[in-house]
Order: sequence, then structure tokens, then C-alpha cells
Amino acid sequence: MMKTTTDVWFAAFLGHKGEKLATFEKITTGRGKFSFDIEEDAWKNYKIEFHNSLLADIKAEQGKLKDLLY
Repeated sequence: MMKTTTDVWFAAFLGHKGEKLATFEKITTGRGKFSFDIEEDAWKNYKIEFHNSLLADIKAEQGKLKDLLY
């Protein structure tokens, strides 16, 4: 089943876990849709694992730093 995300951090996490990028679509400069052929149960498990990961913490910190620039 094809699952899609626009979150580049989550897409990178999936790649790190060994999932292969099936397709991508550029939306605008710096934004895109990333599609992976992953079953629903595995997708949900990856979402939970990402949420509880250090990578999600780093993503949040990056967001805080970007806020300082605007």
C-alpha cells in the first residue's frame, strides 16, 4: 500500500529504517511529497517509533531555532 508524507524528517527516518522511496513530487521549493510502499500497520508503527525518537526531538529543536529567524 502506498503511504505518503510531506514531512522530510519522517521520510528520512523511513529511509534510515531501510524503507525505499517509491516516488516523490516537488510541491514548491523546499517542499515535497514522499511516497513509500508500506503496509498500514507498519506505517502506524513507524509513526509511533518516530514520535518517540531522538530525531523527533531534534526536529522540534530545529523548529524553535527557525522561529528565531522570523
